Amino acid sequence: MVEEARGPSTLSELMILEHAAEVNSVAVSPEGEELASGGHDKTVKIWDAHSGQCRLVLKGHRGRVLSAVFTPDGLRVVSGGVDDCVIVWDAASGEMVLTLKGHTSSVNCVHADKEQVYSASGDKTVRIWDLIWGACQRVLEGHTDVVNSVCAMNGLVFSGGGLYDRTVRVWDFATGECRQVLEGHSGEVLSVCTSSVAGQVLSAGREGCVRVWDWERGECMLVLEGHASSIMCVAVAAPLIFTASFDKTVRVWSLDSGKCLRVLEGHSARVRFVSVHKNRIYSAGWDGTIRVWGMTT
Repeated sequence: MVEEARGPSTLSELMILEHAAEVNSVAVSPEGEELASGGHDKTVKIWDAHSGQCRLVLKGHRGRVLSAVFTPDGLRVVSGGVDDCVIVWDAASGEMVLTLKGHTSSVNCVHADKEQVYSASGDKTVRIWDLIWGACQRVLEGHTDVVNSVCAMNGLVFSGGGLYDRTVRVWDFATGECRQVLEGHSGEVLSVCTSSVAGQVLSAGREGCVRVWDWERGECMLVLEGHASSIMCVAVAAPLIFTASFDKTVRVWSLDSGKCLRVLEGHSARVRFVSVHKNRIYSAGWDGTIRVWGMTT
């Protein structure tokens, strides 16, 4: 019998970082030394994850920055925003390395691996770009509304669609073929993420729930409910799930049972994003702050 995860025994708020405008995303560098945040002030900010000091302010987007991530080697930051562009930055100097153009609507989410950048857009497509040269390698078409979220793992791309789509789609990176369409959300899919459990993907919706899917079988295995408003972001650090919601809270859940284990309160406005690295939780909110929480198990 497998014992269910109990979640953190203690949770404490360690730091509050002031972004000075609504914050839409926060990412952690691979080694956990730095953070990258994107906000309504059209900037990406690079922070020292330990001191909370802002090290760089990256300016180049012409509108709100909706998403920012580190590449797996930590050398680049990739961002996307309402100006329809994806920008690749040098994480050390803040220099703009590449501007990726091709989308005809806002870039709602970006994801990066060792060689590719993935972007989800309001133009109903996902684009896959070469990280080194910036060439668009593939355009994934099939969603019937905006694409809000994208992630990739093991040769597969996962994307979540808007109000008139409400699906999670699973794509083959090599061929661009849609291998599975997951249906079940009653509202738009706002966030998707992969799990270390083989064949598992998670999605969060406007209706305020998270669905845990066996994507190969096309079946929903768990539904997590408890938030009082839309869930804007879902993240996994097995055996735990973390969610950020417009109800101003972050929740910690068991991936095994779907039970809510902890509720983190502190943001004074909607929480837009959550990231996890080792024993720290990072939440980004529309109160203009990034909050850093420490957890022990």
